[in-house]
Amino acid sequence: DLLKLKGKNVIMVNRSFKLKDYEKLSPKFHLFIDPKLAMGIWPIDYVEEIFKKSSSVKIFLNADWYNLDKFSKYRNHQQIYWVKFHPVSLFNSQYSFDLTKSISSGSTVIECAITLTIYLGSKDINILGVEGNGISKLMCNQDSHWDGTDPDYKKHNSLLFANDMINASRGIRQWHAISRELKKQKIKIFNLTKEGILDAYKYKDFEESLN
Repeated sequence: DLLKLKGKNVIMVNRSFKLKDYEKLSPKFHLFIDPKLAMGIWPIDYVEEIFKKSSSVKIFLNADWYNLDKFSKYRNHQQIYWVKFHPVSLFNSQYSFDLTKSISSGSTVIECAITLTIYLGSKDINILGVEGNGISKLMCNQDSHWDGTDPDYKKHNSLLFANDMINASRGIRQWHAISRELKKQKIKIFNLTKEGILDAYKYKDFEESLN
């Protein structure tokens, strides 16, 4: 029951705004960094849909898109923030969690959401709805997301899946690198989803996380 999160510090990502409870949940933040929004695979109208459902939400977008014509109307929007990224080694780089500068990034929007949470001062982070095995399910023609099979992959071939697996591999290793980093900083981070392969963060029951 996602409505139990109402009033909490909730960050949503990507197409989670299509959840039926999104409007009632009214998250404080929503993140898009996936190139699909800039490439037109996802319509830029997604931004307007989110504001219609949650008028007070703050949306974070990839700073690489700032000068693209299609994003021009959002450049000075009071509720839109532009995030700059720089690659980080999986093993020995110093992480930067300062969103006013350039933050360290692996390859996923979840890492960006974790960074935002840390920047806001959280010492207890809970992740819900991340399984990490979507690519394997898509390759087997199985449901890969909460709303079924991801339609973005209808025309995928084996070469495109190979590229996706490379990115997924880096993302999974990045989870473990972040886990080690947060332990050093004494920040607790938990996974609330039993399904999937997200074992870099200790599992916690959803109901327990509400306390």
